[in-house]
Order: sequence, then C-alpha cells, then structure tokens
Amino acid sequence: IRDLLQNVRVVILKVNSGGRVVYCNYYASEIFHIHDGEQESPPLLHSLFPVTDEHGATISQKISDVRSGISDFSSWDSPLIIQNQLTSSIYSWNLIRLRKGKVGSPMILAGFDITELILRERQVVQSQKQMEWILDHLPDPTFAVDKNKRIILWNKQLEVMTGLQSEETIGKPIEQFVPAIYGYSRPVLADLIFNRFNSSIAAFFKNLEQEGEALTAETLAYRQDGSSRIYWVKVTPYYNESGDVSGAIQSIRDITVFREIEEKIRDEGAILRGIAEHVLDDILVINRAGTILYANPSLGRLIGINPEHIIGNHINEAHGIRRIFPSCDQFKSVFITGVPLHELFTISHEGVEMLMDATFIPEKDANGLISAILIVLKNVTSLRDEINNLENRKAGFFGS
Repeated sequence: IRDLLQNVRVVILKVNSGGRVVYCNYYASEIFHIHDGEQESPPLLHSLFPVTDEHGATISQKISDVRSGISDFSSWDSPLIIQNQLTSSIYSWNLIRLRKGKVGSPMILAGFDITELILRERQVVQSQKQMEWILDHLPDPTFAVDKNKRIILWNKQLEVMTGLQSEETIGKPIEQFVPAIYGYSRPVLADLIFNRFNSSIAAFFKNLEQEGEALTAETLAYRQDGSSRIYWVKVTPYYNESGDVSGAIQSIRDITVFREIEEKIRDEGAILRGIAEHVLDDILVINRAGTILYANPSLGRLIGINPEHIIGNHINEAHGIRRIFPSCDQFKSVFITGVPLHELFTISHEGVEMLMDATFIPEKDANGLISAILIVLKNVTSLRDEINNLENRKAGFFGS
C-alpha cells in the first residue's frame, strides 16, 4: 500500500496532531519540497490553509474539528498555496483521522488536483450564461422546455408578447401558459418533438415542414379582442450527453402582415394578369437569364403556340420568339444600360409582312438592379398602310 501511495498523482500527507508532516508521498514531495520524516518542518496545515478570509476560517474550523475529535472526516476545495504563494491550481482536500474519536490521533490529508475540472465547469457555466443571454435577446418570442415540458427559458420578447414575466413561468408546465400565447388551450409545436407522429397535434398546424432536426409550421392565434393572428413557429430539440432528447426550444414570429401583403399582391397580380390576357397587344416578359416569365394569349396567337408551353423556356428554345427576335441585341442593350428601347421592324407571319412596334421596358428589383424586361409588341401594319395610302393620294392630288 505504501508503494502504491508513493506513486499516485495525489497529494498524500500524514500529519500529527500538531500539524507537522510525518509522511509524504513522492507527488507531495515534488510540490511542497518536503521529505518523508521531516519532523522539524513547520506546521504544514497552517501554511496550506491560512485564515485570510471567511472561507479560510471555515477550513480552519474543519481541521480543528477533526484534530480535536469532534469529527473523523472533513473535505473542502481551495486554491493551492505553496510557500505562502497562492497558485492557480485548485485542489479538493480530504482530512481523515486515523483513530476515530481519539484526541491527538494522526491524520491523513489527501489532495486531488481538480483545476481542469473547475475550469471546464466554469466554461460550461459561462457558455450557458452566454446562451441564455443570446436566447433572452432574440428578436422573436422564444421559450424552452425540459423533457417534462416544464419551462426553463421565457425570453424578454415573450414577456412583452404575453405580459408574463419569466419569474412567473420558470419551472412550470408550458401548457399552463399556452392561452397567453395562442388565446386558448391547445398544443404547441414543441409537443411534436416528444410525440412526432401524433396527428391530433399536427392538426393544429399547416405548412408543417422538417428542416434537419427542427420543425416549422404556421398556426392561428387569437387575441382578446377576437382578432386572429398568423404565427410562424420553429422548434428545435436539444440533447443530453447520452444523445437522448432532453428538451426543446420554440420561437414564434407574427407573420400576419406578411401574409396579408402576400394575399394583396396575389389578388393584384391576378387582376393585372387578367388585363394582360385580354389586351390586343402582344406581351412578353423575360429575366436576365433569358428565361420567359410570361407570355399573353395575344403573343401566343402571333407565334402559333400556347403561351403556357413556352413559359419557363429560354428565348432561344422558343422557335416562335426567335422568329420575331432573331438576335438578342435589344435585350442585352436594355439589361446593360437600363434605358427603355423603342424599335420598328418587320416580320413575316403566314406569308404576310407585318410592321411591328416594339417597346422594351426594364423592370428593377428591390435593390435597383434590372431583373426583367417587359416587351410590348403592337402590329402597326394597318397604320403604315393608311399612311402610305394618304401619301399616295396626296401625291396624286398635287400631280393632277
């Protein structure tokens, strides 16, 4: 046993009732520069654990209790002090009296270096605090629950949304506060993390999608005044060291205004599409890649193709379009300069020459970049013929 104690990387000291070292292993000798049997060494317990603060006083009392026989064992954690110099090492100490209940009995002091463990714990605590700070300051209302669906996080935005402070919710079941979020008692998306295939829970959501391990969906909520809101929600599971689900984090975003604008744009788009499909002018829209985004029925009649069959194709692949625009020079000019272009040119349609009036109008995106071109074609052949007839009559009149 003595040989075993000599070689372990643990401080092992046998101390007499006066606090002097009567035995030390190799590891202790390396650290404290003392040797086995140094009876004349100063009372090591006093130098290792000086009473400099409240914690030091507590340790001193624990040592005194073991020395006097009040207790047979005591333990504490403290920084390592060598030759009155405080080090960065932290040790966990155990003081054991060899003869229980006997005053003046020698004691064994064992010290374990827990510096790395303490540093890791501090890093974990710091990381947890940083994560809590980040989650607390997310722009979206967010809560987190443990595996028992008890709330462990209720961030500031959710406090604003519900009027409930985090102190009122932490440690309590989420179902208790669902009415404050949705206006009535119902499941939350986080419930699906713990019960993935429950159709009765999924029925409360639409556009339910899985993004990796996360779930997203849209759902309705109701305010006290009876008005409804559309929430986009996202929930992500988190795991313990064994890989088991230990909880979930759910964020909520009010997308009511977005959906209303989207519906308005859709309605306005339907109106504009209806107008475009009933005008006599030929209309074509292409993007920067040369892909046909829209062609109206009038253009379809001109090229002899159902416009639905060319939408999504490149202009080079649409034979009828290439017959009207054999080169892409006009498109390139508008995309490069951003300046509208107007041209007159002739095409042959069913053996008849037609004069076309073409206007190329650039369309800009939200960033001010030219993203598409609207081309409006007008058949002005009859107008040209009338002008020619007028010119001929005018020439005949003056010639006579």
